Amino acid sequence: DLGCGNGRHIKFLLDENHKVNGLDFSKQSIKKLNNSKIKSKNYFLDLNSLNKLKKKYDGIIDCFTSYTLKRNHFENYISQMKKLLKKNGFFHLQTLSVKSDLFINFKPSKRIEKFSLDRISRSNSPFPNDNYLFTFYSKDYLLKLFKKFKFRNINIEKHSRSYNNSKEYFEYFVLEAKK
Repeated sequence: DLGCGNGRHIKFLLDENHKVNGLDFSKQSIKKLNNSKIKSKNYFLDLNSLNKLKKKYDGIIDCFTSYTLKRNHFENYISQMKKLLKKNGFFHLQTLSVKSDLFINFKPSKRIEKFSLDRISRSNSPFPNDNYLFTFYSKDYLLKLFKKFKFRNINIEKHSRSYNNSKEYFEYFVLEAKK
């Protein structure tokens, strides 16, 4: 579970008798997880340790984590995910859409690349004052990228919701693909 945070997905997967590894950018989150009631032979690493992983996985879950990467880093990340998967392993990704008001009405945040914002600064946005990089994608871009890395059975679903009494449109993608 990439970006495992407080371990919500880890707990669910352990309850379903899966072996799970959790990684997160936050050393504080990992420390909390290691001290939590979620106990097993699973390990929790800082997400920056991703390149140290040597084993292969049946599945990898990324629920709104890698959108904090610039696009060129995201491409390397997808390549690395494919290497970490066993044959027929699946990758599950949830990421942000360029059609979200969060991207379209980005000011006072700043664009640092065509599809990346330095942070979310707008106080009436769904993620006010989130001080990390936000990168947004189109369905076509994601499809081409996963085909480039020869993923199979690529399924991309668009989801949306609103915030602020339906004044703010939020769109994201759920992508599943097999190695």
